[in-house]
Amino acid sequence: MKIKKILLPIALLVAQSLYAEENLNYEIMNTMYAKHFSKELPRLSEVSDKRIEPTLFMFTSSSVPQKTVDNFLKRGELLNITSYVVYRGLDNNVKKILINADKKKEKVLAKVHPIMFTELQIEKVPVIVYADCPDKDHFRYKKCDFQYRMDGDASLNEFFERVSELEPKLEKYEEILNGLK
Repeated sequence: MKIKKILLPIALLVAQSLYAEENLNYEIMNTMYAKHFSKELPRLSEVSDKRIEPTLFMFTSSSVPQKTVDNFLKRGELLNITSYVVYRGLDNNVKKILINADKKKEKVLAKVHPIMFTELQIEKVPVIVYADCPDKDHFRYKKCDFQYRMDGDASLNEFFERVSELEPKLEKYEEILNGLK
């Protein structure tokens, strides 16, 4: 009986967070949640899009050198851009990477998100993607406006050098990174 009391809320929260954007029958889930917690289920899919910010993603795997990932994160932080490291799955190497980052108290926004790999048609890593997304406290990848992508082992300097030719508003990032050389 105790297992049911523990698993039901966990299952409800996981299901609600995974499928909030797919418009599951909110009323049914809310009724189940309300019976257990005596309060209304939060509507996670109704996040305001007013807090949109530039966002970088590095799609990677444990086969990509950690130094490459570290450089991406450091440069993203210098640019004051929310930067995510996205893994297709969670193998032992990825677990070690995340545990080590946690032990070092490093700020790593990591996601294990195979669906993003599929929807963005990413087959080989690393890949850097620039998007405008809701802020990290309200992140939903389906609300992101994915704009630029570069496949292969490239630095953020190279990335912004190329995309700033297409999008002048991104030149500021190229200038900041060039000032670091």
